[in-house]
Amino acid sequence: MASGKCCKFEEFGHRLFITTLELAKFLYDWETGDWPDGAMEALRRWDGGGCPFQIEKLCGVHLVRPFGCRIFFCDSTATEWQQERYEEFHSEISGLHESLNVPYFYVEWREGLKAVGIVTSVNESRKS
Repeated sequence: MASGKCCKFEEFGHRLFITTLELAKFLYDWETGDWPDGAMEALRRWDGGGCPFQIEKLCGVHLVRPFGCRIFFCDSTATEWQQERYEEFHSEISGLHESLNVPYFYVEWREGLKAVGIVTSVNESRKS
């Protein structure tokens, strides 16, 4: 079920983190992608809380969402298996950084979006 509760980070009580490679891939997709009108509208209306790409209860960047979004479910009974899978896949992503000689940083999702200029401040965004 697509409840969208976990996209409201402050309300749900968690934060989303991404790696440098994930951010680079998202930026590439962002700059070359054909985004639904709703994604751009959600970004324009973003108030600085939650995920800037949430449209009602849906994800405006679902096809290219970060790994943490793909594995995290708004279900407290899923915590144990999620943590195990996250650690396994995160280790693989970390290994890719090393093998590709890409500097590794682990940053909060919205701060990463600000760092690459997708979101410059609340209600201010760009699409190249």
